[in-house]
Amino acid sequence: ADLIFWFLTLTILNYFLGDDLYKQTVYIWVPLTFFLYFAVPEGRTGYTLGKWIFRVRVLNEEGQIPGIKAGVIRSIFRIFEGIVFFLPAAFFALSSKHNQRLGDFFAGTYVMSSKNAETFLPSREIT
Repeated sequence: ADLIFWFLTLTILNYFLGDDLYKQTVYIWVPLTFFLYFAVPEGRTGYTLGKWIFRVRVLNEEGQIPGIKAGVIRSIFRIFEGIVFFLPAAFFALSSKHNQRLGDFFAGTYVMSSKNAETFLPSREIT
């Protein structure tokens, strides 16, 4: 859902800027909107619009909102994972202890349902 909302944002920008101006400035809009849609909200609230709709959120290892740095790390890895259709992300998530994709692993974050977020602390989990 998040990628759909992000593409919708780019489509709206194209509509308001017009094809010519949008094409001339797309190298600015794509990373800017990507950063503003994913890194900032995930880092500051643990949610994006898509995560809020599906009632999942991002937390750090202490069970807190992860912070902008973690949001940026997750977003950088999201770009690389997306280039290859998220196959490495899926493989890593299925094989990792806490079902984390690469971006979550390196950012020290976890994605979980909002109702489970209040009681989550990975250091206290029984393995």
